[in-house]
Amino acid sequence: MVKAILSDGGNILFSDRGTKRAEYEKINKHIPQLSYEEFYAGFRKFKTMAQTLPNYNLDDGLRDYLTEIGHAEIYEIIKNEKSEKKGGQMELIKNVKETLQKIHEAGVPFIILTDATKKGSELKPFLAKLGIEEYVTEMVSSKDVGVIKPDERFFATILEKYGLKKEEVVFIAHDDDELRGACNLGIPVIAFNYESTQDLSYIPEGQKIKDFSELETKILKK
Repeated sequence: MVKAILSDGGNILFSDRGTKRAEYEKINKHIPQLSYEEFYAGFRKFKTMAQTLPNYNLDDGLRDYLTEIGHAEIYEIIKNEKSEKKGGQMELIKNVKETLQKIHEAGVPFIILTDATKKGSELKPFLAKLGIEEYVTEMVSSKDVGVIKPDERFFATILEKYGLKKEEVVFIAHDDDELRGACNLGIPVIAFNYESTQDLSYIPEGQKIKDFSELETKILKK
């Protein structure tokens, strides 16, 4: 049995479909010719800044991105549309709560590592709304650490705090860059909720799961 579970949050514990496109939707109304792929490629560096720099947020990122692509005037329009902002509707993925409860009862720490524009302490109330706060040991954000996954410093922060070695934990994720990055750092991984088109041939089949409840066998009964 592993000594601690490190896990991504979005699309692992809860569905965040739609929320990742929120910033694009704000802009696309005013620049309809801008494709999501083009937006993502250009905005990514500004989003990373919002996720890691202490005094920089998504609004700053949108402002700087729009300025860079020659549409600075649209930022003011978007600011005035804030009253129309929709609340992101997120739902737990099947069998997450029940499995987290079993992991918690077994005494295995479950730590969420998330790339976010808010600190982990600010995101904790969201877990309460989903009914899983008591089963999550800690929620650490890129905003707390100053880097995004799979930077070694992100994982090192947790390993050092809990006195753990890389081989004593497992990291659950779905994005290839995070899975591959953790593997390259020598951290065991479990792939979940990944796309069928992803090339995860570097991950043994026994470390891929289709249902979150499989963690009970993979983790607790090793």
